[in-house]
Amino acid sequence: MPDWSKFGNPDEVLLTDPNVPSVFKVCVLQGVVTAHPDFSGDIGARIGAIFVIGIVSTFVTVFPLLSQKYKWKLSIWFYLFAKYFGAGVILATAFVHLLDPAFNEIGLNSCVGMWGNWSVFTWVSALVITALFTTFLTDLFSEVYVERKYGYYELEVDIQKLLTVKEEIQNNLSLDTEIAGISASSELFVNETAD
Repeated sequence: MPDWSKFGNPDEVLLTDPNVPSVFKVCVLQGVVTAHPDFSGDIGARIGAIFVIGIVSTFVTVFPLLSQKYKWKLSIWFYLFAKYFGAGVILATAFVHLLDPAFNEIGLNSCVGMWGNWSVFTWVSALVITALFTTFLTDLFSEVYVERKYGYYELEVDIQKLLTVKEEIQNNLSLDTEIAGISASSELFVNETAD
């Protein structure tokens, strides 16, 4: 941070004074520069939340790999749930709880965002995009790792085949119900399983 003392006492700064730079005025209005600094403690909680989220999401992501190594015999669905839940927690928490305060603290209209290199580029957006790209690459590399090591491949669903097969099953079921005389409750069960 720059040397604020050359601008005088922050409690006596006039917004209309042309000799005081507008950046200093913004910093005084936002409470960054005060004659009596006070700290609310919010920044520590936010920094701590980043580490808590990182540790928990890492555990949730690594847990299925550890369960395969130590023969806990968990199904692939549990692995998929843990992977997507971990990624969802990271992204949702970042967007909902951290994005707005980040723009307020280091965005272009903040005290930090008006000084030095922070004023040249929108660093909040760059950091968000970097985090998203890193999350995507981590997901991609873990998917490739699981496919190569454990032989699991996600099957792509062909919607056209599903629709055609469903129509064929329903046509065959209507013929079969007439021939075999299946009761109404059994027919309802068969139709529900075909859907």
